[in-house]
Amino acid sequence: MARRLRIVATMAIVGLVGSLLVAPLEAGAAPADYTVSLGSQKLFELAAPAPALGTRFYAPSLRVHKGDTIKFKGSAGLAPANVRIKKWIRNNTRGIGKKWSIAVRDRDEPRQHLKLNNRVVFNAQRGCGYGAQPCAYDGSRVVANGAFFGRPKFVVKVNADVGDVFWALNLIQPRARLRIEVVANGATATKQSAIDRYKRRHIRRDAARALARHQQLLNYDRVTRDSSGTLVRHALAGYDGKGFVLFSMYPRKVHIRKGQKVKWHFSSLRYEDHTVTFPQRKAAAVAQNGFAPFCDTGSGPDEPPQIQGPPFCTNPDDLELDIKPRFAYRRGDKRYRGGDYSNSGISGANVEVGASPYKLKFTRKNRKGFKYICMLHPDMKGKVAVRARG
Repeated sequence: MARRLRIVATMAIVGLVGSLLVAPLEAGAAPADYTVSLGSQKLFELAAPAPALGTRFYAPSLRVHKGDTIKFKGSAGLAPANVRIKKWIRNNTRGIGKKWSIAVRDRDEPRQHLKLNNRVVFNAQRGCGYGAQPCAYDGSRVVANGAFFGRPKFVVKVNADVGDVFWALNLIQPRARLRIEVVANGATATKQSAIDRYKRRHIRRDAARALARHQQLLNYDRVTRDSSGTLVRHALAGYDGKGFVLFSMYPRKVHIRKGQKVKWHFSSLRYEDHTVTFPQRKAAAVAQNGFAPFCDTGSGPDEPPQIQGPPFCTNPDDLELDIKPRFAYRRGDKRYRGGDYSNSGISGANVEVGASPYKLKFTRKNRKGFKYICMLHPDMKGKVAVRARG
């Protein structure tokens, strides 16, 4: 469990494709002026048994000098300087098909076919970002280390002008962000000791909040009736708090009677995306094959992998990771009979192509419970126990 949560800490989809390629670590690293962590495995340990991970940049707003270097531990990027960050995120990262969205439409395929955005998947600036080769950031463009195929540590050199303000962010969870200001050489800059104190304090605080929220949500119980008078039980597909995510269905087992409905909500998700997919076995099989590597050479149809194993294509730039429609989009007819494939599609903070909220009517009884999972995070499991009509 700990290993999987560590893999999915930076995004909804990384748990399924992050293992395709692991970049080597370079030797000869020069010391950075600052080291900033994005996310924390330590929070997972402190919050146990809650399935929680930290999602924030563990640093206060930074004041740095031109020429300083910053080492980020995690999947980090820098937005252009002096932008209105919320508007920039909305226009460039949220949803499908934007320049820095995690997923874009595959124009070579029929409708509903998506692929991962190589701008986000790979290091936006090849040949830098590590060791003695930091990526230069002058504020004019995005600098990022790649969500999947980047290195676990990303080093940048600040070449932006004095007075510039820019934001570090996780491009696949852009609500995790950090404000950075370039100050004059004679002005006071942030000290690493302040960053370290902030990290220790907020990891403990976020872990305590995550555990308390998890224990509360285990007893989540909300019931309404729809316009026809049918009873509807509500559930949560995961939960995101400020600075942490909880990889769990709440409640883990829903109890209803035959003919009643369950309605899953994704509205609390500020960082993650999830699915609600029945039945567990079929969902796991679809998840296993939900992302397929192809080589897009620019002429003719996509080709199967040209070489065995990462990067799969003779020219790594040709790699295309397709997201199958059965994985990404809603499937089923709003009724669950047991055994038929029913999927909410991907919904939450970022991709937003599925049904949100997602409602199913259960027309067969199963006292032990129909099992389902989130295909992005298969350790997120739940059951719907259906008794005979009362």
